[in-house]
Amino acid sequence: ITINKALHGYYLQNFTSLLQGPDIKSVVAHDGADLTDIPAGSLCQQYPVKIGYAGGLFPGKGIEIIIAAAVALPQFEFHIAGGSENEVAKWRSRCPTTNVNFHGHLKHAEIKAFLASCQILLAPYQRRVTTNPQGIGNIADWMSPLKIFEYMASRRPIIASRIPAIEEILIHDKSAILATPDNHDDWCRAILRLTSNSDLRQQLADAALADISSNYTWETRASKVLYQSKKSS
Repeated sequence: ITINKALHGYYLQNFTSLLQGPDIKSVVAHDGADLTDIPAGSLCQQYPVKIGYAGGLFPGKGIEIIIAAAVALPQFEFHIAGGSENEVAKWRSRCPTTNVNFHGHLKHAEIKAFLASCQILLAPYQRRVTTNPQGIGNIADWMSPLKIFEYMASRRPIIASRIPAIEEILIHDKSAILATPDNHDDWCRAILRLTSNSDLRQQLADAALADISSNYTWETRASKVLYQSKKSS
């Protein structure tokens, strides 16, 4: 079982001996999220608009993009949840603007309320993503980010990076706006487009929620794996 198509293809190409035999079946099963207590709050224009990010602060997660967008768009509030005390202190010291709010590490039970408090959610993954504070390794091709699915379940519009692992999940202008990973001007344009169009915000949020409801709940994932297992028996 692999969590995205690229990883599945990699195993098929490089570890063919693992997949030999009539009783062996390979399946792509992306990560997912729970659909409990979905917020029904309005996505109407609010001043100041709150733009949120939840996740790690490791290299490749795109915090630089968020800070650059905040500098260019001082009329909006940017809220970042995640990171250790040292990581938060590092990024706070590098932030030249006052409209970025660092909330630090939140308990998982608190994330849902944080996401619901925002009008727009950002997922600025870069072409090289690590899970290491020193920037070692690269998981960009192989990831299936849990936060993407939690964003979808939050019923909030998403701006995410246009990279293959994300494009397996989100569709540009249907379930999200996809932006060039390292081009902060592209992210600013996407933010301005969403903040000025309440119909588009609602359309994207509803489409993402419908998509996760049909395809990316944990129950759906388990059913897909079990179905493939029965087919091979």
